[in-house]
Amino acid sequence: MTAWDGYRMWLAQEGHYRTTTVGELLMVMGKQRAGVQIVADIERDMAAHKIGHLPAKLPREKHARVLVYDQQGPGIAVVMHLIRELGEGRSSTGATTDEQVTMLAMLLERYRPVPEKDTTPA
Repeated sequence: MTAWDGYRMWLAQEGHYRTTTVGELLMVMGKQRAGVQIVADIERDMAAHKIGHLPAKLPREKHARVLVYDQQGPGIAVVMHLIRELGEGRSSTGATTDEQVTMLAMLLERYRPVPEKDTTPA
């Protein structure tokens, strides 16, 4: 098991997403500085282990906040991944943009407030 496999298991315990820093991601890689190549390696390794991140391009500032998520996790992690893919104009599943928007709208429906009972006279 790699460090990224362990990190993904940790994400599952945290609800499949969490806020962290670039510094923490550097520690997973065993690195101390966020150089251009190291950040590219982190992005590549995270993608290989189905770990997504927002912003889509990791900052090089060690203390910068990053939202990480399990790309295959349930619930809000799926929503975050769909939003990122739509923003980048791509689809890891081969879905069209229309299909992605429809899927995202269906997933977001659960967050829509329930209308209050209509109290207007008929």
